[in-house]
Amino acid sequence: MKHLRRYIHPQWGSILGSETEIRLAVIRDEVELCQKRDSITYLKNRIEEIEQEISEKKNLKAEETWEV
Repeated sequence: MKHLRRYIHPQWGSILGSETEIRLAVIRDEVELCQKRDSITYLKNRIEEIEQEISEKKNLKAEETWEV
């Protein structure tokens, strides 16, 4: 959960930040968790799916930047 912790307010405990950044942080944490258990075929497949989601989210984030 090290990626998501960056967005947690130290005093309130609320999660602060843009939706895209928070979703990317959650996905990155999930990838790390799955990589620790990579001996199971299902998890390997899930890692690939999550990495694809990261790529898609990065593209969306780039598009959002250009729209402003």
